[in-house]
Amino acid sequence: EKTRSVLSVPIFSNKRIFACVAMRYFSSAVSEKDIKSKYLPALLEISNAIGQAFGVGRKAAQRQPE
Repeated sequence: EKTRSVLSVPIFSNKRIFACVAMRYFSSAVSEKDIKSKYLPALLEISNAIGQAFGVGRKAAQRQPE
């Protein structure tokens, strides 16, 4: 059985989370290290762009990924 995982990033608007961007993947196909280095930056960029389109983006809300 293939194990599935999800990488999710919140989208902020007016300093509140109003949505998220998520990517579902098979953990047997890609390592957590690769997910964090290759896909997390893209999801953060997308979430910030969407948040800015709706008001205040992730950077303006002064939130940092863990």
